[in-house]
Amino acid sequence: MQTGAIEAPKKLEDLHVRRDLVASLLLRTLAFADQLSGAAVETRLGLPFETLQPLIEEFQKTQLMDTMGFSNEPGLEGRPIPVRMNYTVSSAGRQRAAEMSAVQTRYLGPCPINFDDYLTLIRSQSIGKANVTDASLKKALGHIEGPLLNNPDLKRRVGSAGVRCSMSVNDAGMAVSFLAWLNHEFPHDPAILYLSSHVYSDLSIRASNELLTSAPGSAQVHELNAEALETMGKW
Repeated sequence: MQTGAIEAPKKLEDLHVRRDLVASLLLRTLAFADQLSGAAVETRLGLPFETLQPLIEEFQKTQLMDTMGFSNEPGLEGRPIPVRMNYTVSSAGRQRAAEMSAVQTRYLGPCPINFDDYLTLIRSQSIGKANVTDASLKKALGHIEGPLLNNPDLKRRVGSAGVRCSMSVNDAGMAVSFLAWLNHEFPHDPAILYLSSHVYSDLSIRASNELLTSAPGSAQVHELNAEALETMGKW
């Protein structure tokens, strides 16, 4: 499995979520929007249309949903016909959606995932090697470049978060880059200096451990041990 991702579902059963909850979310989403294309339904629920198609067909058979012809949304050329169709709820479907909201939940948005799948996703993110580069970082933060220029507090928070994220994925270079930027933007700032001291201390410990592991008999390890004994007054 790809780090930080779970496999896209192809069938309703692949969601590992109760069928009635997905059906409720689908019907209430359509009732709230009044009319949506198949592609828009995909976007609202965060699921491939093929996953939802059995529920849509079931709602159509029970006259809770209707089709309203082809959508004129751009970008649908070449998509399957059901994805290009517009869908709406009937009066009976609207009443059913209201009943579902009353007894279940009023949540509207992407379909929730199964808790076990969520744990798998989080664990894969924590043990995987994240590919964080300077270019990807700039791209991710590009949309807040303007606010950053005029908001010192936002600068400090974004930079500090970048330091912690870099350390969590063991990217020392990126962490140091963030610290250099923070110290440039906020010279003599107590909070930034405090963060710097902890990060550099942590990096020192990590480098020492790596040295001890990779070259236990080297002259540098002996020198490191001697320095440690010297600080304790053991000559």
